[in-house]
Amino acid sequence: MRWVVTIIILVAGLFAALMAAGHALLVQETRALMATGTPTEGTVTEQLGTRGSNAKYYSYAYQAGGRRQTATRRDIPWAAREIAIGAKVPVRYDPAKPERSITPAELEEAEGWGNRALFPLLAAGLLGWGIVRIVRARKKPAT
Repeated sequence: MRWVVTIIILVAGLFAALMAAGHALLVQETRALMATGTPTEGTVTEQLGTRGSNAKYYSYAYQAGGRRQTATRRDIPWAAREIAIGAKVPVRYDPAKPERSITPAELEEAEGWGNRALFPLLAAGLLGWGIVRIVRARKKPAT
């Protein structure tokens, strides 16, 4: 039974490591889009999130490639809650795929310490715990 629990701990640690790697790629992609994307102006169309929640989202519309594009339910930091519906926001989009866009508030949320630290710390803790369990099991004399 001990080995089953250890395997579950290690699998959970590997899952957290995979999530951490995925978030690192997301941050890298959003930074690249912010640096190289075509600038335009967007209009906030919706605000979502409640005071009791840590999650805050907004939706916005912008012109790209001669068409109106929309971005829905984008994560933003709680500090950006003052952005009102109808407010203008700077948007960067990919000219090859105009539906791909980013705003400074979205980049700030992706780069937030909570988002960047949670999964790596969780992965390190779970993998470390699993390794310690394996090492301790090997040191115990067989009975």
